[in-house]
Amino acid sequence: MRYIFLDIDGVLNNQAFLLASDKNVDLTIDENAVKTLGKICRKLKAKVVISSAWRVGWNNGGPRTTRLRNLFAKYKIDVVGLTSTDTKFTRAEQIIMYVCDHFKCGDSWVAIDDEELYLSSRRFVKTDFYGEGLTMKHYKPIRDALKYTIKEEWTTN
Repeated sequence: MRYIFLDIDGVLNNQAFLLASDKNVDLTIDENAVKTLGKICRKLKAKVVISSAWRVGWNNGGPRTTRLRNLFAKYKIDVVGLTSTDTKFTRAEQIIMYVCDHFKCGDSWVAIDDEELYLSSRRFVKTDFYGEGLTMKHYKPIRDALKYTIKEEWTTN
């Protein structure tokens, strides 16, 4: 199975988008970025694990989260989990713990975030909050990251 650890802010939105949204709660997520994520997930047959701070309110049904869940459903994005919310660990550590606890040797994963996570460059794709967020230009690095299973990562240089 293939998995994408997903940050939200800076990936599914960006500074210019948020400034243009005029603080409208319904517009904090760029639907075009969600559509791009859906396209990437379908092409790569990948499922999503939320690693964003948004995971804290993922199950509370607030307006932003509800809109995001509806957009994920619209673009057929399958969210299968949330990383830990334990703040004594960094986001990268939370991702590694999730991988260790839930994935098999034949699984593959990548983290997409606009902040540096200090993960292997083979497993991390950086977007730009001050740029465009997630676009199809990220497809190739995401695809390349998902080529390696967990087992292959440990047995190849």
